[in-house]
Amino acid sequence: MSKTIIIGGSFAGLSCALQAKQLYPDMEVQVFDSQETVGFIPSGMNLVLNHEVDQLEAASFISEKEVRAAGVQLYLGHQVVEVDMKAKWLRVKDLKTQVITDYPYDQLVLAMGSKQIGHLVAHLDHPAIISTKDIGSAHHALEVLEDAGHVVVVGGGQIGIEACEALVNANKQVTLIEANDSLAERYFDADFVEEIEAAIEIVGVDLRVGQKVTAVETEPLRVILEDGDEIYADAILMGVNLFPNSSLVADQVELNSDKTIWTSPYLETSVTDVFAVGDLVQVPYADQGRDFIALVNNAIRSGQIAAFNLKENRVKQATSLRVIGSRIFSQYVVSVAKTEHEANGTSAQP
Repeated sequence: MSKTIIIGGSFAGLSCALQAKQLYPDMEVQVFDSQETVGFIPSGMNLVLNHEVDQLEAASFISEKEVRAAGVQLYLGHQVVEVDMKAKWLRVKDLKTQVITDYPYDQLVLAMGSKQIGHLVAHLDHPAIISTKDIGSAHHALEVLEDAGHVVVVGGGQIGIEACEALVNANKQVTLIEANDSLAERYFDADFVEEIEAAIEIVGVDLRVGQKVTAVETEPLRVILEDGDEIYADAILMGVNLFPNSSLVADQVELNSDKTIWTSPYLETSVTDVFAVGDLVQVPYADQGRDFIALVNNAIRSGQIAAFNLKENRVKQATSLRVIGSRIFSQYVVSVAKTEHEANGTSAQP
């Protein structure tokens, strides 16, 4: 009986695990994740503030019980600290007991996802500088927001805009700062975004577009803009874009220039029997080559494809059109394929 280990228990990792158990019922499938819960939706904080769910634990796409019922072995609260792809084992720390154990594997699936990199705050340890990608961070953010009157959101992409709406719904004074010339420039054309920006300003958001944050200071808490303007805040929410969380294996697999992991059409990495899925890989788009964009549908599909290929090459990663959809201040917006910037070769950087 072969054993597949999956590092990461979010959309890509769990979709791979569940698909693998369907395809190979006798395969031992183990999933390791440092979080204590499984299936958390990264926008869970927004759902709570928008009164769409009562608590963060309800912001989940699947339950631990459902995953275990499928025959998947879940190791929650377990952090993978080392991988040896030549010897085919990984070293795992139980975050509760601090006990370290080695686990062998036959196939390995890398599903560590993505992380927010805010270089301006990386050196700061301030409780009111918040993010929301995992459930622990989201719990802390909600606690901070209870007493926060003015919140500065840094980053006007999809993450920042959706958080901005939730904060307005929670009766917070909000300043939204975006360095590019328009909001969500990577996903939507500027003329399309004008209506979105107008809707945001109508509800009282202080919108700062085309203004770059050059520093974050903590005494008192404030952001400093490129023009020297200082904006004081009770909380700063980092809504910056996501980047592949590939550092754990960066010295063992081939990486692309954007730090995604290179894969074959079957999602196998440069190391035999090691696969990468979700936000760790580029997606082949029919109209613009391969690109990295952190999307749930891409994560789920790549996890399922990798499962089919664990024993032999069966299913290729198909090309597709990039589709982005969101609800922004009661407006449903959709983008398909290239933006005008991308078509002209001047696309915004993530």
